[in-house]
Amino acid sequence: MTTIRPVIAGNSRGFLAGFAVQELQRKIATPPYNKLWELLVQRAREQIAAGRKSNFSIYTGAIGWLNHTPAVLEAALMALLANDADARAYVHECIKFIADFAGRARPGAVAAGYAGELAARAGLGAALPIHSHAQVAMAADILRPQLSDEALGTLLNFMRHTAIDYNAGRNGYTCYSAGNNIAWCQSTQAAVCALLWGDDCAHPAWRTVVEHGIAHTRGYLKYGCDAAGFSYEGTGYGHGVFYNMFNLVQLLKQSGYTDLYAQEPRLRAIFESALQSMFPDQTFLTNDNDVGLHGASSLYYLLFAYREYHDPAYLSFWYAYQGPDHPLRPYGDLFPWLYRVANIPGVALDGLSSLFFTVLYWDAAAAYPPLEQIKRPTATYSPGTERADIRTSWSRNAVYVNILGAGRSHMSQTHRHADAGHFSLFAHGDYLAIDTGRYNSNEDQHNVVLVDGKNHVHVKGWAMDHMKGALLNFQAHADFTYLKADMAQMKGCYWADRHFFFVNFGPDQAYLVTLDNINPDDSQHSFWWQLQANHDCKFTIASNNKAALHGPRARLDLTFAIPSPQDFPKSPHTLELRQDVQEWQWPYGRQQKIEGILAVGVLQSSVRRPRLIAEVTGLNGVILAVLSPRPQGDPPLAVRQRERRHLIEIEVEAGAYRDTILAALDRGYINTESVEAMTELLFIRRTASGEVVRTWSIDGASILLKA
Repeated sequence: MTTIRPVIAGNSRGFLAGFAVQELQRKIATPPYNKLWELLVQRAREQIAAGRKSNFSIYTGAIGWLNHTPAVLEAALMALLANDADARAYVHECIKFIADFAGRARPGAVAAGYAGELAARAGLGAALPIHSHAQVAMAADILRPQLSDEALGTLLNFMRHTAIDYNAGRNGYTCYSAGNNIAWCQSTQAAVCALLWGDDCAHPAWRTVVEHGIAHTRGYLKYGCDAAGFSYEGTGYGHGVFYNMFNLVQLLKQSGYTDLYAQEPRLRAIFESALQSMFPDQTFLTNDNDVGLHGASSLYYLLFAYREYHDPAYLSFWYAYQGPDHPLRPYGDLFPWLYRVANIPGVALDGLSSLFFTVLYWDAAAAYPPLEQIKRPTATYSPGTERADIRTSWSRNAVYVNILGAGRSHMSQTHRHADAGHFSLFAHGDYLAIDTGRYNSNEDQHNVVLVDGKNHVHVKGWAMDHMKGALLNFQAHADFTYLKADMAQMKGCYWADRHFFFVNFGPDQAYLVTLDNINPDDSQHSFWWQLQANHDCKFTIASNNKAALHGPRARLDLTFAIPSPQDFPKSPHTLELRQDVQEWQWPYGRQQKIEGILAVGVLQSSVRRPRLIAEVTGLNGVILAVLSPRPQGDPPLAVRQRERRHLIEIEVEAGAYRDTILAALDRGYINTESVEAMTELLFIRRTASGEVVRTWSIDGASILLKA
């Protein structure tokens, strides 16, 4: 057995590095921090009792990796700052449990695939619960002077012979693993253990393990995220990684090891991507790809961002998303609300230690502007993940649209969805057009067009395919935003384009236009334009081209237009509207109690949702849809189609404006009594009196306005 040198008491390398214990004790006794501290103690005692009662079989975690030692960080802080003997005993129990866990095989816990290979490499009978051993390492670091000799010996031997070696090494940041959450977490949690205890336990290669964790972090930022900070694995899985990533980054800086904040600009981009993803009502982040809206339950690392970048907007974001009085997640603790609303028995567990980090890093005296006053763009496009986020403002009443292009990295193929051209829409307090979220990787689970009502790419499990799409020609103007989704590869078509117009016409007033142009093979097909709606909404169909989606507070008016019968006299286009109810496609959903899932609303929007289908038959899939979100009780916008040959012309009366969209797709020439241009798409805005205030063409072509 290796001889382990004694630990120097009080030599913290962790989250307390740079903090004075007496100052923290004064802080938690002073308003408003005393209220936060009381909540932390209450929640920690609940979780400690539940953990002991179940012999640590109650657990939570992120990205599928379990935390069998809940509240261990909170307990360490309670023991240090309040001399809580029971909390200190609990930390000792957690150390013993996780060391014992690593030394025995647990029925049903043996990991398959790559995780199993790593478990075998580390000499483990079961996959090590990576959140547990890293959090225990951090908790023990906090209590260095107070650890018993027995607990310290157990911890050091566990670190020396198991925890630090449980990593993928160089294989963890090359090829596919560079963008994979499991390998990343294994490498970086081992790095946490090595950073805090490698020297003390005389691990011969602890610095190498830390360097592997740093390299893997760089690899995930480069290959697992795009330049704007959006994760290729999706909102949920991405933020599951970010919880641990920012813990490691913060520990590295506070310990004086290295400063990744200064070296990796994509770290800051992650905060900006989360901000762009937030719903106007400040409840959740909209989903892209997999897991769903519940993935980002807490964003405590916004407090790290404020300290690092000195940007008050991050505090504005933190208060809006999880401030002290937030109805869903005060201080970031979502679980009590979730368990209560979903009627889940047992104790609500926060595996992310949001309250712990808030006690340390929240500065209640720091000034910040209201979120609606932050200086951030209201329309952004992110190349790579191919995502656009557009909103009328940063107010709670904003109209917000998220558009996806199915961008992919060959380094990160799992959790991918067939969502090229998909859009989600939130308006006037309601989530109306939804992203179906978790594991719904087929086209019939998204707001896209189906060719002949079928999924072109049938994928199973983790959606390991190489099909992708792109968003093109993003143009953000003061009064409207335009972009196009290229969906051809996802649909196996000669071409498949979806044009988007997000048009502003007043304070937090906007409408969305989608214009599809799909040609599978130069022959006639059926094209299903789909809208997946939140479960608390319902559709009404008024005519063969008009429908409405009704939510609790808002509604979405829909008007459709197709090519004129004179364009294809031998086979004119037809249009029929109908509705049905979609169910979750992945077996996990069918195993859960649907009542509890529906109770939490947008968190699990995949389950049982209304769907509107506008079915068009014709020699091409040219479908224009105007989607106008309105508060309940407000009159609908007037939308009219003017019959034209080889041209779709739509007129929308919106507030003080009369907007015209003209589309000559695949012809490239527009000529009417009022306008002429050699282009495929025109947008013209006039006042009610007819004065032209905006003209635009898709390619910058000159526009002749006739008298």
